Amino acid sequence: MEKLTFIAWIVFSYLLGSVPTGLLIGLYGFGVDVRKSGSGNIGFTNTFRVLGLVPALLVLASDMLKGIIPTLAVVVSYKVAPSIVYSASSTSVGNWLLAGVAIAAILGNNFSLYLGFRGGKGIGISAGALFIIVPKVVLALFVIWLAVFLVWRYVSLASLVITLLFPILVTLIYPGIKSYLVLSLVTALLVLVRHRSNIQRLVDGRELRLSREGK
Repeated sequence: MEKLTFIAWIVFSYLLGSVPTGLLIGLYGFGVDVRKSGSGNIGFTNTFRVLGLVPALLVLASDMLKGIIPTLAVVVSYKVAPSIVYSASSTSVGNWLLAGVAIAAILGNNFSLYLGFRGGKGIGISAGALFIIVPKVVLALFVIWLAVFLVWRYVSLASLVITLLFPILVTLIYPGIKSYLVLSLVTALLVLVRHRSNIQRLVDGRELRLSREGK
């Protein structure tokens, strides 16, 4: 029963994370398939380039919610009715389940079941999920992200910098919690994998700064 409960949470999180909110907002909110313009990505940056700030912020908010909803559900359930979360509930078990749920949601976003296992790059959904689990780290990373972006104007560079710093800050701010360290390392790896092309363009000097398409 415990394994079934754990698996159910993971499946729920993956399926929720898989919902291609960026694509749906573009198609049904603005009549545009963002996959056919710009970089073809369905996340914040490409939506901004193709449709502008408001649609991009809607995509960012929806991606963050996909991370917030399952992790917050685990936290609330753990406090209200621990057996719903895991029948052998304990702080350690709760932490590992939180980590598993967050990773599953991010995997769903990055490799969506509904898009042939393609998807976004994981920054928005990671921020949402991790804000529930390690809020101090996320707030520190946001400040660093903003500083890097304002200086160099590359969304990808700012995202990569905080990705590399993430496991370090988790170790410093939440020492001794192995599940959080594993979560930070897996999340960082997933983000780096999804940013392979951005890394190559940064190295080659071909990466685009954030701006509207054609402007």
